[in-house]
Amino acid sequence: MNIDNISLADTGNFPVKGIRKQAPARIYVNKQNDEQTVVTEKSTAPKNAEAAASKPVHKENLNLPQTAQDVYEYIGNEPVHIDKISADLKIPVFKVLTALTMLEMKDLVSALQGRNYILK
Repeated sequence: MNIDNISLADTGNFPVKGIRKQAPARIYVNKQNDEQTVVTEKSTAPKNAEAAASKPVHKENLNLPQTAQDVYEYIGNEPVHIDKISADLKIPVFKVLTALTMLEMKDLVSALQGRNYILK
């Protein structure tokens, strides 16, 4: 295959690590009023559960140093990289690392691969 003449349309056939193909959409026709509904297969969890899962839950009264408290409040349910924490909070990386180590020892955050952190 000549890769000089490849287009973006051709790249859909190549497997890419970490990217799964989306399930094809299913079309349902309501026979009473001939409306078409397009549905993709997704989680059947109720919408309230999704909203509750997206909101981070922080514990209170932890008696943490101010830097560790700021870092803890910044981290949520989505993985966040240590460099982003440092840049957004304007705290040097070595202080963020110290705070994250303390939070891990208190079992409040989890370290993920790639220097990403998430609430437990």
